[in-house]
Amino acid sequence: MHNPMLSPGTIRAIRVQKGMSLQTVAEKAGTTKSQIDKLEKGERRLTVDWLLRIAGALGVEASQMLDCAGTPASSLPVEGGMLRDNVSMAYDASGVPRYHNLPVGTATPTKALDPLPVYGMVDALTGTLQHMREAVSYIPRPSALVSSRQAFAVYCPDNRLEPRYTPGDLLFVNAARPVTPGCFVCLILKNDSAVLGQFVRRDVQYITLNQLNPQQPIQIEAAEIRQLGRIVGSMESA
Repeated sequence: MHNPMLSPGTIRAIRVQKGMSLQTVAEKAGTTKSQIDKLEKGERRLTVDWLLRIAGALGVEASQMLDCAGTPASSLPVEGGMLRDNVSMAYDASGVPRYHNLPVGTATPTKALDPLPVYGMVDALTGTLQHMREAVSYIPRPSALVSSRQAFAVYCPDNRLEPRYTPGDLLFVNAARPVTPGCFVCLILKNDSAVLGQFVRRDVQYITLNQLNPQQPIQIEAAEIRQLGRIVGSMESA
C-alpha cells in the first residue's frame, strides 16, 4: 500500500539530494534502516511523529517535505499524538504543535515552540541507551514542558519497564522536577549511557531503582551519575 501522505520517492529524493545513506538517516532518526526504506516506498504510514523525526534526520523543515509532495500538513493523521500522563498536543495546518492545558487567556510563551531534543541511541548488542550528550533528533515540545529548559526525551529501549512503558515509547524527561519514591526516572551516567527505572531511594553512595520486567533492584553508584531526571510523560510508539 502506498503512503497516502507523501508521493512515493519524496523522502528518498531529499535523502539522495543531501548525499545521505539509508543507514545514516535511520541512525539520526533513532530507528532502523528497514523502517526508513518502508517509509520511502510508501509501505508504512507517515504519522506526524514520523514526519518530524525524518525531517529532523534529513536536516529539513517538515513543511519542506510536504511542499515537495504537494500535501498540506493539516491532512496528516495525528496518530500517537495523544500523550499519556495528562500531556497532549495537536498540530495546526503548518505542522506546528498547539499546546493544551494552559489557562484560558494565557498567551503561549515563545519558547513553547522550541523543539525538544531527543537524546541517546540504542546499542544493538546490549539494548542500552548510549551517546547521551548529542541530540539525535528533535520533536515538538509537549505542553507539560513548555517552560522547562531542563527537559529532553529518550526512546524506551527495551521491555524492562513494561507494563508502564514499552519498547519504542518516547519518554519525556524533566531534570528540574524533584524525584519521589515510585516515580520513573532517567539516570544519565558519566560514560554517556543512560539507565531507566522506578525510583526507590538514594543516599550518599547509591541511587536504587526498580526494574519492572523482571522485577529486580538496580543500584548505581552516585559518583557515576551525571544527571537525574524524572520521566513526566510518554508518547506511545506509532
